[in-house]
Amino acid sequence: VAKHQGSRPLPAASLTKIATTLAALNTWGPDYRFETLIGGAGPLKNGVLQGDLVVKGGGDPLFVWEEAIALGNALQQLGIQQVKGNLVVIGEFAMNFDADPIRAGEMLRQGLNAQLWPPEAWRQYGGLPSNTAQPKIQITGSVNLQPAEAISQVSTWLIRHQSLTLAALLKAMNIYSNNAMAEMMAQKVGGPGAVVNRAIQLAGVSPSEIRLINGSGLGEENQISPRAVVGMLIAMQRSLQPYGLNVSDLLP
Repeated sequence: VAKHQGSRPLPAASLTKIATTLAALNTWGPDYRFETLIGGAGPLKNGVLQGDLVVKGGGDPLFVWEEAIALGNALQQLGIQQVKGNLVVIGEFAMNFDADPIRAGEMLRQGLNAQLWPPEAWRQYGGLPSNTAQPKIQITGSVNLQPAEAISQVSTWLIRHQSLTLAALLKAMNIYSNNAMAEMMAQKVGGPGAVVNRAIQLAGVSPSEIRLINGSGLGEENQISPRAVVGMLIAMQRSLQPYGLNVSDLLP
C-alpha cells in the first residue's frame, strides 16, 4: 500500500542475527546436530587411560558446563577414572561461549572433575536432575592444541556427543541475543561474507541492502534495510514449513 525508506540500509544491531539464522538454516537444516568426539590415545588399564584424552570439536556453539558434566559421567561409566596423559583438543572446540580452544579445553578439564568445579559449574549442576552424578576424572597432564593430523593418535573413539538440534540452538541464540553463539555460527557458515550472500539470495533483495562485518550485529557497520529484514523472515518461514516449523520456533 505504501513504503517509506524500505530499501535504505540502517544499523541493524541484533537483527543481524536473522541473517545468521537464515544462513545457518539454509546450510544445515533445522534437524542438524553438531558432534563432539571424545577418544583415547592409549589402552585402558585398571581405570587409568594410559595416554591422552582427545576431544575433537565439531563447532557446537552451546557446549556448556552441563555438557562437560554429562561427558565426565559417561566416561566414568566406561571405566575411566584417570587420564595419565594430556587433554588434547582438535578441531573447532568451544565451551561456555569461549572459542579459544585452550581456554575451552581448560574448562572441559575442570568440568570432568567435580573437585575442580568453579562456582558457576556448581550453579549449573544445581539445575540438573537431583540424581546426576558428579564426575571425578583426574587428568595428569596439561591441555594441548594439536592439528587435525593428530587424530591418527586416537586408538578408539569413546563417545560421540551430539548437540541440540540446529533449530533449538538458533532459538537459544536469538532468545538471549547471544553474540558469541552468533559469531561461531556465522564463522561455521563461512564468515560474514557467506552470510550476506545467502541472505541476499534467499531474501531476493539488492546486495546494497545487506552489509555485514560479523554475524552478531556488534558495530554500526552492520546495516540491513527494513525490506531485507522482512524478506529474510519470509524466506525463513518458507524454508521451515516443510519441517512443520515456523519463525516462532527460531525466534523469541
